[in-house]
Order: sequence, then structure tokens, then C-alpha cells
Amino acid sequence: MEENKIRALLEKYWEGETSLEEEKDLRSYFASSQVAEEFVPYIPLFAFFDEEKHIQMEREIVEPTQDQKGGKIINLRWAINIAASVAIFVLMFLVNKQLNKPAPDQYAYQDTYQTPEEALAEVKQALFYMSSKMNKGMTTTAQSLEKMQPLDEIINTN
Repeated sequence: MEENKIRALLEKYWEGETSLEEEKDLRSYFASSQVAEEFVPYIPLFAFFDEEKHIQMEREIVEPTQDQKGGKIINLRWAINIAASVAIFVLMFLVNKQLNKPAPDQYAYQDTYQTPEEALAEVKQALFYMSSKMNKGMTTTAQSLEKMQPLDEIINTN
């Protein structure tokens, strides 16, 4: 067989795309004494397949009869899995119940302000504080964008 054909068959063989006939051709090529030097490392592989083909079982495997089976084997794996699942759920329930225990004064209603006007004044003060911080952030952002304007012009001209 020519080397190019063997090389192509080997590539197909390693990809798992050879037919039974092509594999038979490869086995017969490597079993012959006319193997090219570059393919010599593959000889033991194909020889192994031929040797393994001739192995015979020493004795026949028979299915055991009712007398040979002995006692009944009970698989308790499912019971253990169910018990573990129940234990996990109980533990989760108890931990959740303990963590969500209300503090003694958690639900006691306390009014912070005496009049609605006091509450309104406090809300206005908080909103004014947030507004000043937001305006400061907007100013800083605008300044940063102005510094980036020359870079933007360079990028857009190319």
C-alpha cells in the first residue's frame, strides 16, 4: 500500500471516521512485513487488537438459580436519603424560626416627631442634603467630560 493512502487512513482512523473495511486494510498493512519506517510505532497498537480478538473466556457465565441466590438483599439507600432530607428541612425550619424571632419592642410603634410639620422639615432637610451631593457629583462629572473632549476629537478624526 502506498504511504499517502496509509497516512490518510490513519488520520481518518484517529478522527473515528473509518469504515470497517478501511480498518481491516490498516490491520492487514500493519500485520505485514512491509511497513514503512514512519509507521513502525503503530505496529504494537494494531498487533494488540489482533491479539485481543483471539482471547476466549475460560468458563461460561451462568445466571444463578433461585437456590444459589441466597437471602434477599434490601437496599436502604432510598430510606437514608429520605431521612437526611427530612432532617435538613427540620433543621432549616428551626434555624429560620430562631433567626426570625421578633425583638420584644420590635412591633412597638414610636412616633419620632410630634407634629407633621416637624417631619416635613426633616424630610426637606434630608432632600436638600441629597440634592447638594448630587449637584456636586454632576459638576465633577461635567468637568471630567470637558477634559476628555480633546481626546474624543482625536479619536473621531481618525
